Amino acid sequence: MSQIVPGLGIVEEADAGKANAIYVETSSKQAALDLLVGQDSLKKELRYQIAHAKSRKEPVQHILLCGPQGRGKTAFAQAIAADSGVQLHLTSGRSLNRGSDLVGILTKLAAGDVLAVQDIEAVPEITSEYLVKALNDFAVDITLDSGMHARSITMPLPPFTLIGTSSKPSRVNEELSKWMISYDLMPYTDDEIRKLISRFAVNQGFTLASGVAELLAQFSESSPHSASVMLKRIKDQGFVIQGCLSVDAASDSLRHLGYRRIGPNSHDLIKALRTMPGIEFERFVADVFQRNGYTAELTAATGDHGIDIILRKLGRVIVVQCKQWDGTVGEPVLREFYGSLVAVRADGGFVVTTSSFTSQAEEFARDKPIELYDIDALIRLCLDGGTGIGRSSENGLFGRIK
Repeated sequence: MSQIVPGLGIVEEADAGKANAIYVETSSKQAALDLLVGQDSLKKELRYQIAHAKSRKEPVQHILLCGPQGRGKTAFAQAIAADSGVQLHLTSGRSLNRGSDLVGILTKLAAGDVLAVQDIEAVPEITSEYLVKALNDFAVDITLDSGMHARSITMPLPPFTLIGTSSKPSRVNEELSKWMISYDLMPYTDDEIRKLISRFAVNQGFTLASGVAELLAQFSESSPHSASVMLKRIKDQGFVIQGCLSVDAASDSLRHLGYRRIGPNSHDLIKALRTMPGIEFERFVADVFQRNGYTAELTAATGDHGIDIILRKLGRVIVVQCKQWDGTVGEPVLREFYGSLVAVRADGGFVVTTSSFTSQAEEFARDKPIELYDIDALIRLCLDGGTGIGRSSENGLFGRIK
């Protein structure tokens, strides 16, 4: 089902109807984008796109917003529509199983409207073909009647803006992605998460005592959606007393709800990394790099060419291979990885292992756009908040992309 959103309020993320990540206050005096917390570079680009479209009296360019679930992609789609002064039609890629599902939405669009498709990588191939035709011709084919009486007519569509959101941009239909300008939503800073937590609390009808936002931010996974869910759980469990959440109550609630942080004990962390399931290790590595300013996407289990994670930062693409090994990682592994790196045209690559690298592997990577992270470098990266860098830290790829 698509959902038409005439105004701003609690916006939705992941699926239409699901509680969301970012709180946006309505205001007749301030632009909707300005009411969103963080993502300053993205907001600057979107303001330009909106202003340019208005000056030419045209719809905003088609846009692909990329980032993990819960980072506020749908909030930005709503803000773009609001600041453009047009209607937002919200749907999910998982609900567009047939061409007719899409046609029903397209034929309701008015000139300049925004069609936002959450999880656009989930749109089936046949439906993607309909959507590509709509973007190319601003028209859609409709079949009338059925059987021997069936006939097809082409219905013109008014110019509109497509905004796709995706946590897995590498899986977006290639032809469809050619029509969209791609933007990444970057990780939120600690200060931004604290501001969002305070907003979420107000929206849920209570206030936070001094220091509570700072405490809760430590357990938010740098995700607005995770922070919003955490606050709702705290409220539902009765820890908010007389409209306020105290520091003591917040501490008790975190313990009661099972929120835990990995302590700064490198020995325990090494043991945990070497014994956790492979997919969990990949998720852990992805999270580490997200906390260091990257957007991260885990690849499919098969057909990944030896690439486990795709990182993006400042317009560059970095591929990552995770090796949860006891033995050393040798040169043959790096040669194969380098071939995959070149094949997918990535800007560079990281190889992360729970062990170490042979001297031959280190020599092979020395003049390649590859950074090596052995277990010690990974632990430093975890514990030092991003200051621990792999081999060639002074001039390495990681340092150049910061």
